[in-house]
Amino acid sequence: MTVSPSVITPSLRLATATDVLLYFEWANDPDVRKMSFDGNSIPIDAHRVWFTRKLESPDVLMLVLEAPTPVGQIRFDVANDVALIGFSLAGHARGRGLGSYLLRQGCQHLHARFPDVRTARGLVKAANIASRRAFEAAGFHVAAETRESGVPALIYDIDLARFTAATPSTASS
Repeated sequence: MTVSPSVITPSLRLATATDVLLYFEWANDPDVRKMSFDGNSIPIDAHRVWFTRKLESPDVLMLVLEAPTPVGQIRFDVANDVALIGFSLAGHARGRGLGSYLLRQGCQHLHARFPDVRTARGLVKAANIASRRAFEAAGFHVAAETRESGVPALIYDIDLARFTAATPSTASS
């Protein structure tokens, strides 16, 4: 049975330096590695460097989903008017509709922080049915089929101007 996000009242907050180990745990989850384009586990030292660089970048927005404890994350890497999305949920939080919620609310935060960004984009393995469903339920459309690291993939886009005009903001920071 799917639990509606409104029942558990999730919220988003900005990621902080204290979230480094939480992100590390989520990034190395076996199911996350399986659906990643690079399936290798991530060493902690490399993760710490990556996390600090992302957190300090003016072109990156990192958010943590809490319901009420941390259950997922979303990251937007901004280049010009496009933001590339990376997101994941803790194993116990999957299958509850939180992925599409995280995408929708994350896009609200993205639009507020980077109003000149026109497109939010996700690159998803074609075999990653759960992520595909989350993007589609959040209003994204398949913009292209491609290959990434030799693997069939789909590019999901959403026009942030139309999306944010049609979706009331309920996110908190």
